[in-house]
Amino acid sequence: MGDWQFTSYALIYLAAAVISFFFSYKAWRMRPARGSGSFSLLTLSTGIWSLSYLLGFFNTGMGWKLIMLRFEYIGICGAAYYWLVFIIEYINLEKLLNKRNLLLLAVIPVITLALVFTVDWHQMFYTNYYLVDNGDLLVFTKDYGYGFYMWVGYGYFLLFTGAVILFSAMIKMTDRFRSQLFPFAIVVSIITIPNLSYITGSNIIPPYDPTPLTFVLAGMVFMRLMKKYRFLDIVPVAHNVIFDKVNSGIIITDYKDRIIQFNKCAEKLLEAKPEEISGYKIDEKFSWLGKIKGNAEGKREIRNEENGKAFELTISRLQDKAEDYAGSVILLHDISRLKNALDELETYAQTVAHDLKNPLASLQGLANLLLDEDQELTRREKKEFTAMISQISANLIGIVDSLLMLASIRRRKQLEIIKMNMNKAVENSLIRLREIVESSGAEITRTENFPEVYGHPQWIEEVWVNYISNAVKYGGEPPLVELGFYENDEEQIFFVKDNGKGIPPEEHKKLFLEFSRLEQHESMISGQGLGLSIVKRITMRLGGRAGVESEPGKGSRFYFTLPKKT
Repeated sequence: MGDWQFTSYALIYLAAAVISFFFSYKAWRMRPARGSGSFSLLTLSTGIWSLSYLLGFFNTGMGWKLIMLRFEYIGICGAAYYWLVFIIEYINLEKLLNKRNLLLLAVIPVITLALVFTVDWHQMFYTNYYLVDNGDLLVFTKDYGYGFYMWVGYGYFLLFTGAVILFSAMIKMTDRFRSQLFPFAIVVSIITIPNLSYITGSNIIPPYDPTPLTFVLAGMVFMRLMKKYRFLDIVPVAHNVIFDKVNSGIIITDYKDRIIQFNKCAEKLLEAKPEEISGYKIDEKFSWLGKIKGNAEGKREIRNEENGKAFELTISRLQDKAEDYAGSVILLHDISRLKNALDELETYAQTVAHDLKNPLASLQGLANLLLDEDQELTRREKKEFTAMISQISANLIGIVDSLLMLASIRRRKQLEIIKMNMNKAVENSLIRLREIVESSGAEITRTENFPEVYGHPQWIEEVWVNYISNAVKYGGEPPLVELGFYENDEEQIFFVKDNGKGIPPEEHKKLFLEFSRLEQHESMISGQGLGLSIVKRITMRLGGRAGVESEPGKGSRFYFTLPKKT
């Protein structure tokens, strides 16, 4: 077996092996964090490399050195192979690691190991090897063959490919987190440069191979990464388990409550880009979210007053292996539609209670008068009461019809869009409104030839009826109503213009809300405030929009648009 020839360098190689085995153990315990398994095998390989070199170099027996050489190359080949596998896993490109690709990557390492294990049978890996007396040490010296250079070229290919993939992924990070590039660059450099110097004969610490020693420095760098950036901890776990499987907005914060990552859904909900907010505390950029503290786990509802959207916010605490606070996962779910639906339901209930109960009470009172035999009603009074009952009933039917129309627009998922005659829709609307037009003395002018459009005939007719009836109700004396059309490159715009009092700009948005009526109209005309909300929902379902242009004293022009079809 030979004698041992230890020097102080032996302790450094031992430290390199111990550090590598320690990181292998730590990484293995982090499973199933993304990349932890391959990183564990990577550091295990470097540990085998360092320990085998230690046991081989500091022994004088040629046979023992050849045995340790074989173990050393198990570590060398494993370190290079698992370096690339780890990088691919860590940046979430696991789809590349199918069986075929893994086998292809392993071809050269397997050939290399075969050549090393049979090194005393051929000269393909080493053309010659022998012991040289170097002062107090017997050094195992080799003359390299083409098999060795094949492995060196492939090993550096794996190393630099992994580095390029890693840097390309990390360069897309924001400035605050791009600083992680520097430690990774150090790791690659401190492994590559000394190894090149050793192979090319310009060794910086002859006669020792400096490559295993670099793992001491590399281990320190990885220790720093684990402590400062939660390497193999928060981000890989959160991204693997949550980011790829949940459609809600996900925000990841670190142990200082700074934003370190968020998914596309959160980017959309927050209306912010990664470069604008990454690295900042969440309440610094989004005060409407409130004070976010990882210790304050729980769920609450919040509202962004700037855009009126409502959200459900859930905060979950993340802990490391020592159960210390390591960051938070914040789920942001848009509940605006639900909140709006609840608000609409509440308003609907109030409307039913007010707009249906009062007329029904009036009907009941009138019916009781007609049925009361003690009341001596004249023929004229009975006729007036009957007419009132008829009018109130018509109003009730109008309310029910409007609610049914609104419900059908919401409920209908499949909508048949056809090419339709807009002239016919306008004419049908005027026929339906003939009575109120004649009774009001309204004058209506219209474009002679409206274009053909793509829409749903029943709904389009309902839009015209709502706009025209409002123009007649709230127009001047007499009402002057104009029906018109114009277009641009993308839309067809239809409008109804009146000569009424006009509407202040601050009340424009209120017009198209359900169950909403302007104060200036409440005392003038009875109604439910549903018409314009129906118009808005119809045009939205048809891919268009609805709006108003109006100023006090200048009348109003209500319009709706339909997209052009090609």
